[in-house]
Amino acid sequence: MKKRNEILFLASVPFLYIALFMLFLPFFKHQINPDSISLINISLKYLHGEFSLAVNGYWPPLISWLLTIFIFIFKNPVFSFKMLSLFIGLFALYNFYGVLKALKFEFFQIIISLYTAVIGVLYFSLTIASSDLLTASLILAYLSFALREDVFEERNFIIKAAVIGFLLYISKTYGFFFFLAHFTTMAIIEFIRRREKKSVALKYLVTMILFILLSLMWIIPISMKYHTITVGTTGKYNYACYGPDEEKIREPYIHALPLPDSMSTSNWDDPSLVYNESWSPIDSKESFTHQLKLLRKNIPWYFDLMNSFSYLSLLIFAGALLFFFKKRRRRIIAYLIAAVFYSGAGYLMIAFEQRYLWVNYFLLIALSVLLLNILVKNIKHRNIALLFVLATFLLMPAKNIYSDMNANKDIYDSYQELKQYGISGNTASDSNRGYMTILSFYLNCSYYGAFGRNISSDEFKAEIDENKIEYYFIFEESDSILQSVLNPNFETYIQNQKFRVLKRINE
Repeated sequence: MKKRNEILFLASVPFLYIALFMLFLPFFKHQINPDSISLINISLKYLHGEFSLAVNGYWPPLISWLLTIFIFIFKNPVFSFKMLSLFIGLFALYNFYGVLKALKFEFFQIIISLYTAVIGVLYFSLTIASSDLLTASLILAYLSFALREDVFEERNFIIKAAVIGFLLYISKTYGFFFFLAHFTTMAIIEFIRRREKKSVALKYLVTMILFILLSLMWIIPISMKYHTITVGTTGKYNYACYGPDEEKIREPYIHALPLPDSMSTSNWDDPSLVYNESWSPIDSKESFTHQLKLLRKNIPWYFDLMNSFSYLSLLIFAGALLFFFKKRRRRIIAYLIAAVFYSGAGYLMIAFEQRYLWVNYFLLIALSVLLLNILVKNIKHRNIALLFVLATFLLMPAKNIYSDMNANKDIYDSYQELKQYGISGNTASDSNRGYMTILSFYLNCSYYGAFGRNISSDEFKAEIDENKIEYYFIFEESDSILQSVLNPNFETYIQNQKFRVLKRINE
């Protein structure tokens, strides 16, 4: 009977998640962002058989490959992304269950942790259409077997580790480095604690070789496309964005941005070549000082984002560090601490968004259960304390789900208004690049960016003509210089409270 009740409780977790997802979906059906647009466009290239155009060094392919299947079934790309996010959320919950099982928690602790995670996963899957939840899910999948006591003795361990490492890489470029760092840490710990050191070293070496060989299946195509050996261009672009020379960072974006290919709807589909050169903290004294400034800014920011998951996050993490040094379940705590650290370490050099750290939402829940098991021996008191701690993990996702309702509905409403006017071809705007990236996707236009306000009149006119801009969106009516340049060849086509659309006059 007990076993049957446990199965029913476990089965209720995905049902609860699906029910809540479908309940809230109408309030998030228009939520989309420029990143999502790029991933959708890559999927559409695969669907149309344009594989050479679909190869992309900035956006890893796994999420787009999966999205291709959903677009083929549901047709509507935005709705397809929502349905894919639903299934990725289920995958995240399944792998989190695997982590909790590997930690050998009591059933009550597992089920309460899963119910808590449902609200977090609901927030992650509904409010941001990206590959970050998929990456977090794969890290949990990796940890679900890495945390097992005799994992290095298991059959197929090498294949499992290498395959999940490869999937992490093609879900997000950062996953390549996360796997290298965490698996190496794991191997060092196992090497120290085991007598069969030669066996550990051999398995580590073979796993790394297999992982690299699998990764070459993606490294080779993108390296050929960009004519340089690379595991991805994401890091180079993002690092360049936070360089010491603000004028150099800003320079490409004050001009028209060419599209990477004929099936793209904006430059954001592949910004790999926006910056020809990156920078390094060892370039000069000024560059080194700038890197130190970024670190001074990002370390507190990192802690703020960690604390956003729960007001107790930093206390939980500090407790885990303390018990690591006290040798209580040291191996398990070390693996979890390493995962928390490596999930964000690389971003300390540039900048963070909370979604980069989503895996830590799950890991902090697991650590809180682990610490309570060590600290509180009385089962009743421990369960009461657990309910209190896990309640703090509900506040952020519940609050954000409420505040993000109907996100980007205004962009979809603008599309509904504009589609009857037959807007097509090349578009540009004076500002609001993110808004226009999404709107141009809906309209199936090619968006050349927000330019004109920070360049000379002659440059502006030349770029408008060279890129054959058909429609120019003005959000800042006070900018009379732009309008004076456009007036001879453009006329007001549509005007509403949000923007004015100028259309090129047929000459």
